[in-house]
Amino acid sequence: MTDNPTNVRRDAVAPTAAAPSLDDLAQRIKTEHHEIMGAKRNIVERAMKAGDLLMQAKAKAGHGNWLNWLKANCVGISERTANVYMKLAEGRATIERPGRFRSASITLPRLRHRASRRRTRTWQ
Repeated sequence: MTDNPTNVRRDAVAPTAAAPSLDDLAQRIKTEHHEIMGAKRNIVERAMKAGDLLMQAKAKAGHGNWLNWLKANCVGISERTANVYMKLAEGRATIERPGRFRSASITLPRLRHRASRRRTRTWQ
């Protein structure tokens, strides 16, 4: 039991010789944040492109054939997901307005709210 006379934990991590400075860490954090923000924008852009394509396919498939076509040809894309993509594409003008929205999770509920307000106004 006296194998380890200094009682140092063997699983302890040794300090690194050259730890990054706070300035270096700040720069790396900002770089990662920039990449995250770019990825969010890219996701929304791709969802809108998919929505455009889905709307074209829906128009070509014709009334009553859309869901069967979607299930047969776009395995892995549920009806709900397709509807989200199409809703994002329909809201492109609002979404792409500078400084309006930063992510799809914020964008879709706002688009739904705007759509429900429009329906309410037309019914009155």
